[in-house]
Order: sequence, then C-alpha cells, then structure tokens
Amino acid sequence: MLQLGILGLPLSGKTTVFNALSGSHAAVGDYSTAKSVNLAVVKVPDPRLDRLVEIFQPKKITQTEIEYVDIAGLTRDASASDRKKEAAYVHSLRQTDALLQVVRCFENPNVPHPDGSIDPKRDINEVDSELILSDLIVVENRISKLDHLIKVTHKDQDEAHLKILMRCKGALEEGIPLRAIDFTSDEKKAIGGYRFLSQKPMLYLLNLDEKQCADGERWEEDFSFVTKTSQTSLAHICALLQMEIAGLDQ
Repeated sequence: MLQLGILGLPLSGKTTVFNALSGSHAAVGDYSTAKSVNLAVVKVPDPRLDRLVEIFQPKKITQTEIEYVDIAGLTRDASASDRKKEAAYVHSLRQTDALLQVVRCFENPNVPHPDGSIDPKRDINEVDSELILSDLIVVENRISKLDHLIKVTHKDQDEAHLKILMRCKGALEEGIPLRAIDFTSDEKKAIGGYRFLSQKPMLYLLNLDEKQCADGERWEEDFSFVTKTSQTSLAHICALLQMEIAGLDQ
C-alpha cells in the first residue's frame, strides 16, 4: 500500500484536500485546533482490474490502496510544546512513500494567510526549506556519531557511509533537496533507512478557488519551475469544491 503524506503551511487547505481525496470529514479551519494526524485508506479504481475480474471471475479481488496521511500545518516560531508535536508529525511523514505539498493560491478574507499575504512561491520555498533543514539535522547528528565510531573501529564500511552522508550534507547546506542528487543504487540503499523527506517524490498541488481553476493550466505554467527537479510533479485543484462534491457522492 502506498502512503502519501499531505503537508503545507497552516490554512493552505491541506485537510480540505485530504477530505476531497479520501471522502473523509476531518475538521477544517483554525489550524491551532489541529492536534493529531488524519489518516484515511482509499481503494484506487482500476478499469484494467475490473476487466480482468469480469473475464476470470476470481474468488478474491485485491485493489490497490493509498493511505493518505494529513499532518498539522508546519509553523515557524512555534512554542517548545508545538515543536515536540511537529517532531512527531515529521516522523509520520518520514514513514510515507511520497509527499503532496498543498500550496495556497486562493484568496479568502475570512481565512487570512498566517503571513498576511498570498505568495505561493514564498510558501513553496518555506516548506521545502523546512524539509531540507529537517534532513540536515538528521545528517549532522549521524555524521557526528559516525566520526566518533570511526576513530574507534576504523571500519572501511563506516568511512564509505560517512562519505555518502558528507555528500548529502553538502547538498542540503546548498538548499538542494536530496531527490535532485543522482545517487547510485548502492548509495540509495545505504541511506534508505533515514527516510529523508527531501528525497521523497513530491507532488506540488496548487490549491485554487473556483475562478482561478478556470485558468488552471496557466497557473501550472507559472509554477512549472518546481518540476525541474527530478521526482517532482505539479497539479492544481479547487479543494473546497472537490470536498463538497465528494460529500455529495456519499
């Protein structure tokens, strides 16, 4: 089962997207009330599977499933207790297979942006920077421990691992996500256990209002720069409308 982590800044429409995709009814609104991770498992329709079932009439049918993981909005200047909660949310994200970053483009005076203005490119940079920083902290902590270990054991395997981590550190310090680095299969295997956030495939989802959605292709053209990094893709949605439609379908 594929796990897809949904993240973004507060009031970007993350949970609205979660509800739209999963048909759930998680509370949306004031991000300060978000205390837990929202989870939902959805079966993926597949016409090819339907056709095979029709032909072979199997006794058991197993559909592909996606588990959506919606975490609370990432916040800067958080209190110590909020930082602890965020650490738990980030841990949940690390367990996922791919990330969906909800990018707020819609204007709504009743739901003011925490930064006081709508600037999707700024928000993308902020969230991406948070992911890179989170990975950098993990890398630096591991390098420190590995340095000490090598002085004691002098193992070639540890030195080779340190070399890979130093390469990761250099990229992250330059603000480069690890998904942009061309690792060998052996290198990917060596660092796979860290489950780096910036190494995961990323879908940037532009959250538009209904009027903006009429010009959705232009919005995607304006933000096509995000797809220059490997393992990234871009799409748009009017999450509020899709959530309402999902509610009608139930």
